[in-house]
Amino acid sequence: PFQGIYTNKILVNRIDEFRKQNLKILFPPNSQYRAINFLTRLDQALSASMSQEITGFSGAWNGTLFLNSEKDHRYRFPISLSAFIIQDKSLTREWSASAPFRIFNDSVGMYSGVTPPKSIYLSSNDGSMTLGGGPVYTNAALYNNFFAASNIAASPRFYWALDDEKKVSVNEPQYIISDSGGAMISSNLPSTTKGLNVPAGVYTLEVTNRDYYVRSKQGKATLKTRFDLRKADANPPQISSLRLLDSGGKSVDMLAVDEQGTLIFSSADIDYVKDEYGTRVGVYKHINAHATQLSYRVNGTATWHTTLVSPWMVDTAGSNPRGIVYKSDLTAATHVDGKAIDLKLLMQDLSGNSTEWSLEPAFGVGSFENSTGVDEKTEFSLPGRFALRQNYPNPFNPMTMIEFDIPQSSFVTLEIFNTLGQKISTVLAKDLQAGTYKIPWNAAGVSTGIYFYRLQAGSIADTKKFLLLK
Repeated sequence: PFQGIYTNKILVNRIDEFRKQNLKILFPPNSQYRAINFLTRLDQALSASMSQEITGFSGAWNGTLFLNSEKDHRYRFPISLSAFIIQDKSLTREWSASAPFRIFNDSVGMYSGVTPPKSIYLSSNDGSMTLGGGPVYTNAALYNNFFAASNIAASPRFYWALDDEKKVSVNEPQYIISDSGGAMISSNLPSTTKGLNVPAGVYTLEVTNRDYYVRSKQGKATLKTRFDLRKADANPPQISSLRLLDSGGKSVDMLAVDEQGTLIFSSADIDYVKDEYGTRVGVYKHINAHATQLSYRVNGTATWHTTLVSPWMVDTAGSNPRGIVYKSDLTAATHVDGKAIDLKLLMQDLSGNSTEWSLEPAFGVGSFENSTGVDEKTEFSLPGRFALRQNYPNPFNPMTMIEFDIPQSSFVTLEIFNTLGQKISTVLAKDLQAGTYKIPWNAAGVSTGIYFYRLQAGSIADTKKFLLLK
């Protein structure tokens, strides 16, 4: 006969079976609603999951995560988290998402099964992790020539320093595709289902993202990839991780004056092909390790200083190389106090395709946090005034970018007028939240001449002149 349980049973883990992590999660400014959702997947044991949501807090969220050791790989209970926001009464949107937290010996890491191995980025028991912050990077996967010959397709994804994916962007990234002569041919991200057909040749894809912060200072991150569609391998290298470590080996976005800081980053060159079923498969190529460069400068200055970069390890899957992990000593960049430091990475594959990633800034030094007037409740700063900038390029044909700042949420219009004062185009007419924006305008079908673009946000307006030259 069936034997059941007839008395109460209490199952308790011993304290030495847990690993502890002190978590801090950063949010963007003006978030009307902030929430953390912890998700536990009962993989292989049960086809189910459990979740717990935390709400009702402002500023950054601070808490402690306890993980229990995995005694049997068949019964894993990894925890991941997602951060959610509401801004300007819009729908709830996911801000960032972590990979599952897992235990490696006596330490904790986040593991997603992709390069580089997360076991090289660990936090010791009772250590600290800050998500939604630190140097940001983009894994700019390009699928050039995958859908057709001489075809550009891209799918950039952004990540924070702990490889937690940066989901929704408050200030949406801006994209520019240019030919070898520097002429802009598109300001839209090429579709990952059909791509953009162009004449064979050399092209650049530039992505600008202003949606990250070093403490209270809004940053500007720029990706520039250069690739030759005539090559057998037409895809530039990808950045697969980027992390700044302090003298104790902790991932940070601040260093003390004269502190030994180490930048660890990795890159991989992936060519995408179709397998026998027509599925997209990544084939790893060799990186030109000797061409990798790292430069730094004090934010707001013009002079870049090149520093030594050393290949640290070859990331492999079995016997196949999947990229290179690099180390660089940034102690020389910490000899200033109260300043922010910019970083610029340059890498190249064996086909001559290249990727450049710049962060303005990447981290702060010494009293930088205090010198920027940080507000512990808001963590971030927004544009302090209304500003309309000169378009770029100018003169242009047929596309140009118009950049502006708005200091508070407003209904914004951007309109184009001819020299007679006649409106020829409404580029933008919508509610926008405070921030910095880049808006493209395509003048296809418009005649050569001088035109004016007028920006109005609430009761404030400004007008500038530009030249369309065909």
